Amino acid sequence: MNILIVDDDFGVSRSLCSMIVDLLDSHYLVESANSPDEAFGMMEEKHYHIVISDLNLENINFNGIGVLLAAKKRYPNVVAILMSAEDIRTEDVRKMGIDRFLGKPVSLELLEEVLQS
Repeated sequence: MNILIVDDDFGVSRSLCSMIVDLLDSHYLVESANSPDEAFGMMEEKHYHIVISDLNLENINFNGIGVLLAAKKRYPNVVAILMSAEDIRTEDVRKMGIDRFLGKPVSLELLEEVLQS
């Protein structure tokens, strides 16, 4: 299974990748992109089963919602997870067509629950 993390904060994306690798077995490939453009390029090259994106990305054209909706358009079965430090209701995220929401800072317990559901 392939997982893509999209966050313009390199420290956050690296930390999240490490958390996921620690939680899951070696059958998972976890990669990160630091911009929507980088994420789109990676999605052209590889099929990701789960895409986790921060809401606020430093990009004029795309935020995390745009990245996740583009991933869903390309791969309809992808699990799209939005993360943000902002107070967002899970039901609002689902209305946008995104599968799950993770609040930041991401807790290890919640991350594990989301990845195993």
